[in-house]
Amino acid sequence: MTRGLSAERLGAAVVSLAMASLASSRPAEPACEAPVVRTTAGDVCGLRLDVDGVVVNAYLGVPYGEDTGGENRFQPPLPREPWEGVHAAVAPGPACPQTLTSQTEPPDDQSEDCLYLNVWAPATASGDAPVLVFVHGGGFLVGTATDTPASPDVDWFNIDGRFLAAEHGTVVVSMDYRLGAFGFLAGIAGLTGNQGLQDQQLALAWVRDNVASFGGDPGNVTLMGESAGGTSVAVHVYAVPSSRGLFHRAIVESNPFGVGVQDWSQAKAQAERYLLRVGCFWSFDRLACLREAALETLQAAQTPDVNLWTLIDRNAFALLAWLPVVDGGFVARDPLAAAVAGDTDVPVVWGNNDHEAFSFLGNFVEGGVNPFVGDFMTTVLFGKVAGGVMHERYLQGAADLASAVLEGAGDHVFMCPAELAAMNAPVGYHYRFSHPPGYVGGLTGGETCADKTCHAVELPYVFGTGRFPDGFAATDERVSATFMEHWAAFARGEGDDGTGFGDWPPAVADADGLPTLVIADPARVQAFDVARCAPWAEVYGLP
Repeated sequence: MTRGLSAERLGAAVVSLAMASLASSRPAEPACEAPVVRTTAGDVCGLRLDVDGVVVNAYLGVPYGEDTGGENRFQPPLPREPWEGVHAAVAPGPACPQTLTSQTEPPDDQSEDCLYLNVWAPATASGDAPVLVFVHGGGFLVGTATDTPASPDVDWFNIDGRFLAAEHGTVVVSMDYRLGAFGFLAGIAGLTGNQGLQDQQLALAWVRDNVASFGGDPGNVTLMGESAGGTSVAVHVYAVPSSRGLFHRAIVESNPFGVGVQDWSQAKAQAERYLLRVGCFWSFDRLACLREAALETLQAAQTPDVNLWTLIDRNAFALLAWLPVVDGGFVARDPLAAAVAGDTDVPVVWGNNDHEAFSFLGNFVEGGVNPFVGDFMTTVLFGKVAGGVMHERYLQGAADLASAVLEGAGDHVFMCPAELAAMNAPVGYHYRFSHPPGYVGGLTGGETCADKTCHAVELPYVFGTGRFPDGFAATDERVSATFMEHWAAFARGEGDDGTGFGDWPPAVADADGLPTLVIADPARVQAFDVARCAPWAEVYGLP
């Protein structure tokens, strides 16, 4: 039986997948136990955690920016004003306003006063610990700095730095930043755009100014992110000159860079559609109209409008309606072009999971899909040029068209931008995550992805947070240890000279291909076929 593409179902799947990173419930707030730490805005106290006998101090919900509502709505973030007394940083801050959907319950603790971050630090850290700063994903539509609790049986979150801090001596920081229209509306008079990226930059400045008080080294900061967080990291690395010096190396996980970012004309067109939906299109002062609008109205209007016609008109931009914009100022240039040109002075890790595209398209293709539907689907989603490459290189003559669609989409959106960026970086490392989770829970994608490495499934392994009752199997424990050991070693600077570290060679192509660390059980180094991605350079507009 042939099944075609349902644009509405696909859009719902994308939003629903992103909504998996919503924090729908929070543990009850405990009392302060960790030492009081002085920050540039005031004193904070936190939690004292026992992680298998190692003490970790956690400071959750530390304010780094002012309330982004009222007159500050859609404006660049402001550093938090000093407060009196001691701020109890014992629970994550409220979520930034999320995209509304009928698919999943949004967090009940949303607020425009959402610029908070979290710090996990070994109690023994004395100012020289390497720092990992994590940017969460969620398609720039949804998500939080901690995600949901990892399990009802434990007190930690899916994104939680306690294990990296305890076992590898790192200070881990995660932050919330504005999403959707609140973070990425551009093209309106009086509005600079890229507010969400500016939030992230302000958090990085907070780290520079304060992390030493928590035991971290502000001169040894690794910026890392997954999915939209990976896009954010890449934009800071390659295209935001003002972020230079705020971090010293970068890890980019599962970045959908084949979709890219918006140019100014695309951002302005998106702004016009949004203004119509919120009723501010005909206002003399559009920005004032937006500031006066009800929060719920702004949220409802930012939900992507996905149907066959919007997909034909805007391709995948209809699914990811809110993206960073190359404005020629804050984001000075196209980050993908700069990444493939190797235009960075920081060491970088780039990589992906084996079955990224399955998370988005797996339910919409099957073995009986016919060639016309496959060609139509890829052209509608990715445009004529990319659709042509997929037809010629993947679909034409394929025995299994469903697998061919998924492979082509995965290469175009995820795999090949990472491979091209890693191999062209002055100091670059390339990985692939190839371990299907041995458990169902956390961010594994549930039973749908039980035998695949789908989008975001690596996060419980990176943070070690799948170790709850009936969580990690023995193989999962070993794979998580591999992830954590390599990420911590990179954060310590062991790969900075570009000669490799441990069992991970640099991403320098030779006659066999591009050396790639395949993270599985056991881990291995395998050559990636560089010819596989050569056709995509033209699609990305690269020489």
